[in-house]
Amino acid sequence: GWEDDRIRKRVDDLLELTGLDPDVNRDKYPRQLSGGQQQRVGVARALGADPPILLMDEPFGAIDPITREVLQDEFLEIQKRISKTIIFVTHDIDEAIKMGDRVAILREGTLVQYDTPDTLLARPKNRFVRDFVGADRQLKRLGLLRVRELMVKDSPVVSLRQSAEDARRAIESAGVKSAFVVDEDGVLRGWVDREGLRENPDSLLDAMSEGDFREIGVRQSATAREALSAMVARGFRITPVVNEKGVLVGNITLRALQELAEQGWAEGEPAS
Repeated sequence: GWEDDRIRKRVDDLLELTGLDPDVNRDKYPRQLSGGQQQRVGVARALGADPPILLMDEPFGAIDPITREVLQDEFLEIQKRISKTIIFVTHDIDEAIKMGDRVAILREGTLVQYDTPDTLLARPKNRFVRDFVGADRQLKRLGLLRVRELMVKDSPVVSLRQSAEDARRAIESAGVKSAFVVDEDGVLRGWVDREGLRENPDSLLDAMSEGDFREIGVRQSATAREALSAMVARGFRITPVVNEKGVLVGNITLRALQELAEQGWAEGEPAS
């Protein structure tokens, strides 16, 4: 019963909310969309009538792990803006811990334990829950902390417009081995280190190591566990932290994550 103009505005608002350009996507058929785009449209459709409660039954279950992780992160950002109560069904305990404020574990239709993710991991009620969450539950607890809570904001930074000498001074004044390089919009474009500057003393562009922010950075919405995994895989001891648009917002070090893990979080004690 809505007027056409109201329908179009709501469609455009939801497409923008779910990261789909309305001008590009509003008139497409499902077959013209990728799997990840179809998942986003599914979320948009669920939000269409602005319901007070949403039921999402394994919404990210049929897509590849990389796309799934991206959609999870984007959905958490959307949830911050819409503030809806969502019942999220999943068989993936890692997904439940990442997405849920409270987790209910069911066995043959019976509620076994209903707690916050941290309590669930620290104090599983019985063997079934302990086996379900896995032997690495203490490591899983790293998934409860977000990078934004752990990052350092005052990273040494130089702009593409600056010189190699500017980069050298920034590195020396900070007492570090490298600095991040950003463009005029603050988007991460790579990094430059002392060795690169020694080999190319007159050109910042030649001295820097370029990289896509998706490949060399971690999102501020990522978990500590995801950041640790990315840093080990890439061999980085310090990693830039970016927002969803790739803008540099800080950095996180491997040492900080190691110290967090070494705190041990003894069985039964709440995380600090």
